[in-house]
Amino acid sequence: MLVVVWRDESNPEVARALARVVLLGQKAGVKGAYVQKFWTEMTRAMRVAVVAMLLSLLTLIPASAEVEPIVLRQPLANWVTLLPIPEVNPARMRKAEEGIYDLIQDTQIRIEPGQQFYVRRTVKKITDRSGMESAAQLESNFDPETDRLVLNRVIVVRDGQQIDLTKSASIEILRRETELDDGILTGDRTALVRLKDVRVGDVVDASWTWAEKRSYWPGHHFSVHDLGWSVPVGITRVVINAPSGMTLFHKAANGAEKPRISSANGRQEWLWIAKDPEPITGDEDTPEGYEVWPEVQLSSMGGWPDVVAWGLPLYAVDQTLPPDLAQKVDAVSVKYPGKMDRITEALRIVQDSVRYTSLSIGAGGYVPRPPAATWRNGFGDCKDKTVLLIAVLRRLGVAAVPALTDLDGGYSLDRMLPSATAFDHVIVRVENNGQPMWLDPTGSHQGGRAPAIAELNYGYALPLRPGQKGLEPMRAKTPDKPSYLVDETHRHDDKGISITVATTYLGDEADI
Repeated sequence: MLVVVWRDESNPEVARALARVVLLGQKAGVKGAYVQKFWTEMTRAMRVAVVAMLLSLLTLIPASAEVEPIVLRQPLANWVTLLPIPEVNPARMRKAEEGIYDLIQDTQIRIEPGQQFYVRRTVKKITDRSGMESAAQLESNFDPETDRLVLNRVIVVRDGQQIDLTKSASIEILRRETELDDGILTGDRTALVRLKDVRVGDVVDASWTWAEKRSYWPGHHFSVHDLGWSVPVGITRVVINAPSGMTLFHKAANGAEKPRISSANGRQEWLWIAKDPEPITGDEDTPEGYEVWPEVQLSSMGGWPDVVAWGLPLYAVDQTLPPDLAQKVDAVSVKYPGKMDRITEALRIVQDSVRYTSLSIGAGGYVPRPPAATWRNGFGDCKDKTVLLIAVLRRLGVAAVPALTDLDGGYSLDRMLPSATAFDHVIVRVENNGQPMWLDPTGSHQGGRAPAIAELNYGYALPLRPGQKGLEPMRAKTPDKPSYLVDETHRHDDKGISITVATTYLGDEADI
């Protein structure tokens, strides 16, 4: 018996999880029953425990219990063109790594009104025994909320003969949740195709199509494509086919060539092709965001104000605080009249009372939840905690706005085309004497008091506020003293030698 506690839950992800557990449980042969018990009568700790249990159950229920098959098998669409497999370059093949020589890396994208199709074709030659495992296992990651994945073809070329395995190859659907240890649940799936018989010398030719089911930036296109590699690749091709009336911006980096643009039948085609390029070896320990491989970026947004216009409505959520939190915030207001003290206390409330958990499933990956829901659940991701902190600060009379940034690639944002997919993190921007102060509500155990809280150093950020024209730098100032101090005391007497070491950490070193 699968028992689910459910009432009209305001958090859509939780409500969907509750309903889906019962549905999939029934499909898997587990009898389910809804128990109508008032969700609001439970303590917050009980609700969090129930949600955690349900999400754990979702990872245990096999993908075969889905109502409909997730991966289809269909031929390639008639607009897709197939490149002939190039001849092997013996000199290049000697530089192949891990037993695989990539002959074709082909990406074709067709943009239609309200939908986009992504086709990916890879052709690999097995050069020695070490490549058999990877060649015999084809993987494709996708989001079932936004993508409909189609396996188009799997062909093994052996001794000049084609062996078509498209229909006979088995497809397994895995839910790995590789970021679960970091508190991130994405809902992404991996389609795994295992080939039973591959041999050294075989060529494996595979094609997949991702058909867009839903878009969180309707009418727009963003993509980044590599045109150079650290290993030999026979042909790399990128084709973008879009309506003639659609404006696309592109940017080439690291020596990537300009596209060949053509028009026909009311459509435009952008083509990049690199034949047998010289492999480029990357250097270790390079600055953050530094790349040496040719790439091309595409975006339908002409400037960062377009990204701001896209993001602002997503953060226009109800900022009403629940009574218990409002009471706590009002107590801060009475105790601390100063702006910096209020910022400090607001940050402490959100950082230390709400844990970080990201339910980045469907709209949860882009749309923040209302502060009341985040506080009630006791957890939230960067978007949720950002909106909660902003609501707390505004009740304290402190103006604040969300700001998009990137934890790993923030320093290269100024070299990227404006797009809604350029970011992976959200923080809070407030002002101190006309200068921006950046707050990360996902931190914990952060010491110091504003404005002496350790500065964030993510490179660039894009505040979401009306009239914002572009990125803002958010680089920490050069410290005027060391980040930690070490005091060693050595004593030598008749009893022997003693050493005392005292280490004092400052700033972000102390937080770490």
